[in-house]
Amino acid sequence: LKFPSIEQFRQVVREVTDRARYIGKDKDGKAIIDNGKELPTVSFAQTTKIHGTNGGVTLTQDGTLEVQSRNRLLSEDDDNNGFYKWAMQREAIFREQLSPYLLDTTSQVTVFGEFAGESIQKGVAVSQLPKAFYVFDMFAVVGEEVIRVEDFLHNFHKSDSQIFPI
Repeated sequence: LKFPSIEQFRQVVREVTDRARYIGKDKDGKAIIDNGKELPTVSFAQTTKIHGTNGGVTLTQDGTLEVQSRNRLLSEDDDNNGFYKWAMQREAIFREQLSPYLLDTTSQVTVFGEFAGESIQKGVAVSQLPKAFYVFDMFAVVGEEVIRVEDFLHNFHKSDSQIFPI
C-alpha cells in the first residue's frame, strides 16, 4: 500500500489559485484564467516536517507482518536506512497495536510514519536523537477500497520502544 505524496505548502497555494481562477478554455484549447477572481479560504491540517524517511508497517489478515518504505516492501536484504531491522525488532509491539484494527472485513491495515534519527539524514537536528518511528497515518484495505483509519493515534504511543504519534 503506497503512501500518497504530501505536497509542500507552496504547491498547495499554486494549485488552489490555479483552480479558483480557471474559467475554461479558449477556441485553441488554452486555459483562460481570471486573475481578478477572489481566492477561496481553505482550511487544512498542517504537520511538522521530520527529516527522515517514510515507512509503513502492515499486518495482513493471515498474520503476515510487512515493512515498507514509501514505494516498496523491505526485507533483511533490501532495507531502507535500517527501518526493516528496527521494525522487526519491535514485531510484537506492531502486532499488538495493529491487530485491533484488523476486522473480519479488513484484508490488511498499515500504519505510516517517518523513521528518523541517527544517521538517517545528515545536517538536521533530529539526526542527533535515537532512531524512532513517528506515526502519522493509518489505512485499512476493505475489499477493493482503501479507507483512512481515524482516531488511532492515542493507541500508538510506545516511548520505551521509540514509537511516537504525531
